[in-house]
Amino acid sequence: MLAFLFSARLKRYRFLGWCYLATFTVFVVLKGKNYYLGPIYPVYLAAGAVVIENLIARSRQVWLKPALVTLILAAGVWLAPVVMPILPVEQFISYMAKLPFEVPRSEHSHMRAILPPHFADQFGWRRW
Repeated sequence: MLAFLFSARLKRYRFLGWCYLATFTVFVVLKGKNYYLGPIYPVYLAAGAVVIENLIARSRQVWLKPALVTLILAAGVWLAPVVMPILPVEQFISYMAKLPFEVPRSEHSHMRAILPPHFADQFGWRRW
């Protein structure tokens, strides 16, 4: 979102930054679900990537690209169990306890549940 608001290269798309701010504000005020804005995030990730690539090209620090790729892949591996139920329940509970943040609960009925809804809702399904 900041890329759309402050990047000269993306100036013609600045309205997307303001639209996001307005929509986010409305959802916060009206207590909308945290996933309502989800479909727009790939656009903002792409805009951020354009800005980061531009900064790397201008700085001529060629080592930054592989370093960023390594950092992003490492974060993806570290956080994969948060978004995909790939660990057994006991290991996932231990994993969640070691995270430096709390995994958000999207539904009030899951507030006291140990597992987040995306994992708990699939627990016990047969694997094909």
